[in-house]
Amino acid sequence: MNIIIFSKDRAMQLDLLLRSITQFYPYGTVSVLYAASNEQYEQGYNLIKERHNVNLIWQRPFKKRLIKTIEQGDEIITMLVDDSVFIKPVKKEPLDIMTFDLIVDKNLKCGSLMLGKNIKYSYSHSCTIEQPKFIIDDNYYWNWTKQPMKSDWGYPHQVGGNVWTKDYLLKILKWKRFEHPTELEGKLNYPYRKRKTSTPLMTCFDETKLLTIPVNYIEKSTAENRNSQKYSLERLNNLYLKNYQISTENIYGTETDAICKEIDFEFELRED
Repeated sequence: MNIIIFSKDRAMQLDLLLRSITQFYPYGTVSVLYAASNEQYEQGYNLIKERHNVNLIWQRPFKKRLIKTIEQGDEIITMLVDDSVFIKPVKKEPLDIMTFDLIVDKNLKCGSLMLGKNIKYSYSHSCTIEQPKFIIDDNYYWNWTKQPMKSDWGYPHQVGGNVWTKDYLLKILKWKRFEHPTELEGKLNYPYRKRKTSTPLMTCFDETKLLTIPVNYIEKSTAENRNSQKYSLERLNNLYLKNYQISTENIYGTETDAICKEIDFEFELRED
């Protein structure tokens, strides 16, 4: 498996995600497509190089770098964004079943690490959402094309938190124009591809394994990004450069009814 992470100016949050991957999802080679607005943010990514075994790749030109990274990777790709974190372990056997099904089932678009039977609320739309009727209950399959447009259950091209096949990603990326991750997500989802001709099924685990913590601004394009703006990028980067990290004590094991949840960060000095 190849794990691709998108990151801009958020080395401290990326560090949290990478630590959680080591703890709960240690199944692939990790590549980070990153961008830094200035030298201070670049220093944060230099620390990432020192502290984590990852391939750090300058993000621009974004489409070219992304396609090359996918082409050089394995048959299964996991895409993540730097404000997400694994909160519970992904066991190897269920993951193997998911990836096998993705390869052999032509009706299956992707597997979600964020959705689960606990998801009943949409953070981005501030409303409760109805769960789909699972086609095969034990495997948590559902038809995303029959879900409302403003439902997390009907949003198949989430660029942070899905498991894909390499072939599918290359097929859809080559005919889209995009310059950064949020533009990519927006163009893949709005307007939707014709639902009647699109691969109709998605799958997930029994509960949320990966949570997005939306606490600071993401650049907007065709996709909207709600967030609490609790922490500035500059503040978090300065803390990271001073050898602080985000504590996992109040994050790992978090219970949630949404794929996004605001959590107050607690900071601790790294133990080197």
